[in-house]
Amino acid sequence: MSVSGFLEITKDRILGHKNSKHLINYGISDFNQAGIESNIDVKIKLYDSSIKKFQEAAKNGFPEGYMWGGRALSQKAKLEGKNELLNVQILFQRAIDGGCLEAKKYLRQIQCQEAKYKLNEKK
Repeated sequence: MSVSGFLEITKDRILGHKNSKHLINYGISDFNQAGIESNIDVKIKLYDSSIKKFQEAAKNGFPEGYMWGGRALSQKAKLEGKNELLNVQILFQRAIDGGCLEAKKYLRQIQCQEAKYKLNEKK
């Protein structure tokens, strides 16, 4: 039995996959740099840069792009004082649906954070 009937392997698909791995690595580098940067404006720019890279990787079919994009968006939203919980949850769920099971850990954290937020609102 051949797998070629199930998966079309083309040069473009292989190059897109390699490019996505590079995008993820460069995005993680920006994400980590933002974590240690002291200037808020520079931090936000680094998170923006990483988000763009993660979005491109996700668009190329790399589910880790959704997970890392969710992490970066979450950190950026905290800096800006915005509530992006719903969008972050959607990104983590897309990562999980795409086979990135590591995203479950982050989705649980976000859901716990949201539950605490809602409890505090009721008080």
